[in-house]
Amino acid sequence: MKKKFSNMKQQTFMLCATLLALCFLGPSAEAQSQPILCLSPSEGAVFEACDAYSPPSFEWETEDTYKSLEIQFFMQNTSKTVKVKVPSPSEKRLQLTPSVWKKVFLLPGSTGGAVYWKVIGTRADRKKEESNSPSFQIGAPKAVQNPVLFPTDWSLPTLTWKTSCHSKITVWFGADGDFTKSKKFSFTGSIPPEREELFTYQLTSKDWNAIRNLVGHRSGTRIYWFVEAWDGLKRRGATDLMSFTLDISMDNLPPSIILDIPPLKTVPGFCYLESFSMQVSYLDDSVTIEEVFTFAGIGATLSYSSYGKAFSPFPGTDWTMSVHTRAIENYGMQFVVGHDVTGDDGDYLKGGAISRMTYSGHDEALNYLKALIHSGRPVQVHVDLFYLPSLKKYQVINPGASHFLTVHGYDSDSVYVTETYLVENDKDQFKNVRIPVQEFMEAWWAGGIPPLKGFWGTTGPYWMVFFVERESNQLNKASVTEILNMQRQLSAENESTIARHLKSDFSNTSWNRIALMKELFAGYLADNGYAAAASAYRQLAEEYRSCEGLSLDAKRQRLIDIIGPLETQARTLYWS
Repeated sequence: MKKKFSNMKQQTFMLCATLLALCFLGPSAEAQSQPILCLSPSEGAVFEACDAYSPPSFEWETEDTYKSLEIQFFMQNTSKTVKVKVPSPSEKRLQLTPSVWKKVFLLPGSTGGAVYWKVIGTRADRKKEESNSPSFQIGAPKAVQNPVLFPTDWSLPTLTWKTSCHSKITVWFGADGDFTKSKKFSFTGSIPPEREELFTYQLTSKDWNAIRNLVGHRSGTRIYWFVEAWDGLKRRGATDLMSFTLDISMDNLPPSIILDIPPLKTVPGFCYLESFSMQVSYLDDSVTIEEVFTFAGIGATLSYSSYGKAFSPFPGTDWTMSVHTRAIENYGMQFVVGHDVTGDDGDYLKGGAISRMTYSGHDEALNYLKALIHSGRPVQVHVDLFYLPSLKKYQVINPGASHFLTVHGYDSDSVYVTETYLVENDKDQFKNVRIPVQEFMEAWWAGGIPPLKGFWGTTGPYWMVFFVERESNQLNKASVTEILNMQRQLSAENESTIARHLKSDFSNTSWNRIALMKELFAGYLADNGYAAAASAYRQLAEEYRSCEGLSLDAKRQRLIDIIGPLETQARTLYWS
């Protein structure tokens, strides 16, 4: 009995010792006894969208022998599992195929999350042993990075952002944050993708026009936008909601601004070029009126109008808009046309305007005008002079007197304009002419209401033209050679034009106006080193002016004998 008790005591001691040892060894003892140990990817490794195209290797360690091995990928608390057979039980590394990796990548769903994995070994006796279960992270789908739309004024903007293995991208624009009225553009990413690419796309005029039209082309309004993108696994990411102010802000305008515009000496009857000269000379003080008219294509040319029953200094069948926009183009300027929503732009959009602005009524038109002046841009407007008694340069007794002028300042109850002058002594009185704002607004509105005498059609109301450029270095002026080539082409048929229309009715010809245009062109030629050509055009001016007061037969004789041949000769004197 004593021996039996002794054996029981010994067994109890051994059991306690064993339990005590296990307590001291704790989890490390269990780890050391793990038959299969997962090594790579390490715990917490992260796989982003770009990694979906590059399946990783999975590695483990074991010294035991198994009949077969299998890797299982799974989610905690779900039944989702992807099982992969290891080709050989002796292998300790497996490179996943793209199709299997795609299934693993999508285990957490479209938002990403933790995926666990383990290796299961099956012995010959069918007993299974499992490894530890480390996890790795599948990153959430990403939005494009650093989305930018610039500029947001009147030029065609460029979209840029950084993509990260996106296969499809859609950018949305809306008139409000709910996108109740919207426009979208879709783009395809590169397949196979780079890990990160800079995406750049310049909107076309059609694109930008459609976006602007969401808010009726109304400057100062907000347009909302965001970008959504899908990666190669069709998981969607989106940027936060963004917005921009279309063109320029009309908020917090200062109470008074007057831009300093020096008046230029000019000739009457071409107010659209006169006021344009004010705008361009504000950017470049080297501009002369001779240059402005020459850039407009007037000077060398001579045409005939059966409608007007007159010879004319206009090129061919050109009219106001054509001459005006040719001058703008030759100064390398981008222009914008604006008007009230009830009117039209006078074909200036067709004539080369890069954008069109609209505004609803008195207050919005005035605020926009002020915002443009605040931005450093003089504004050309079209008015009815009948409603401008404060502009004492003109005496108008009936409505419908079409006139262009340049507005370059404002205060709380006035706008300020500068006009060209004829006589040097009158120069100062046409600078910073103050016009009461209500008087101006009435004239500006009436400038778009028919009938308008001497004007080609109805524009506006509240019609304007202004330029994107604000600095002289932004101009891209045509060279002297280019301008003289243009003038040669426009005047190539002068002598034959005279010959063809000698028997026509040219009784309404303004010989003095033609002479003035020849003198302006002569001035441009002289300024640019063509003295002989300048002298010839001054002589032409004298010959045209001498037609005033002659009989019809005497005019015809002078045109065919003197003026026609001299037109041809003068044209040969400014070849480069």
